[in-house]
Amino acid sequence: RRDTDIDLHGRARYPHESSGCRYRARMQVEVNGIALEVEVDGGPDGVPLVLVSGFGAQLTGWDRPVVDALCGRGLRVVRPDNRDSGLSEECGPAPEGLPAAVDVAAGLAAPPYTLEDMAADVVGVLDVFAISTACVCGRSMGGMIAQLVALAAPERPFVAILGG
Repeated sequence: RRDTDIDLHGRARYPHESSGCRYRARMQVEVNGIALEVEVDGGPDGVPLVLVSGFGAQLTGWDRPVVDALCGRGLRVVRPDNRDSGLSEECGPAPEGLPAAVDVAAGLAAPPYTLEDMAADVVGVLDVFAISTACVCGRSMGGMIAQLVALAAPERPFVAILGG
């Protein structure tokens, strides 16, 4: 039996034994002029897997037993908080004159940032950690970001995994 086996519900079967993650670090990194919170689990020799959260979700939304199991399988798991989420820098309250959300939704005004900007943030995180290629997995809005990473930097992700 291995302590990193995953049951049918995606939970580690033996979560209180060795986590499989020899390395764990959480830090703020500067990417595209914004401070992003990032947690990295697994050693530098692991196959990089970037987990991109959905709208408003934090990096802690990725279950610890799953992250530990992935590390135990030899992956280096990189989880950034998106801008305006978790401990990443907030883009701040709407300054005077910033278009209202309803105007943006109606196509009458431009948003303060786009999903393409958020994809550039993911590529920037890869750059900070000197990761040339990675599996990029996103759920919900994170799946849209993962697709945009693949389109904007096709040499970077060697697998894009999209979840609902």
